[in-house]
Amino acid sequence: MGLFLDPLATYHGYHGDWNSRSPLGFPFRALWLGAVAPHRPLTNLILNSGWIIFAVVGFAMIWARAKNVPRERRVEWLFTILYLLFLFTYNSTYWAFAEFLRFLIPVIPIVLAALWLPRKRVIRIPWALASAVLAALSALGIHNVLPI
Repeated sequence: MGLFLDPLATYHGYHGDWNSRSPLGFPFRALWLGAVAPHRPLTNLILNSGWIIFAVVGFAMIWARAKNVPRERRVEWLFTILYLLFLFTYNSTYWAFAEFLRFLIPVIPIVLAALWLPRKRVIRIPWALASAVLAALSALGIHNVLPI
């Protein structure tokens, strides 16, 4: 039972982050409410929205190809489908949007494989650079980088 004498200490500790009694809610509702929250930097909005679109398109591709997945890869694809469904329904208006990329990290390689992204550097390098720049600007705060 551990130090807190509560086997569900993590669940009870995060319970205040959810908008209801359940950590799951209507799909994309918390993501939408988090995106339209006031005082969100534009760079953060663009970066996180891009990753959400990436995840949705990847989910659609994984779902469409689920019947053709080789037997040795079914567990990874099933995990990705269930994990993405969880992310899309996570019921915290702040954390669901603000930390979407952090939560997405475990399934990014599988989503990339599902999308069959071109191996051309002309596509991958600008995408990687744009993502890094937007993440840095978002972390530093656009007001600290560009004087207004």
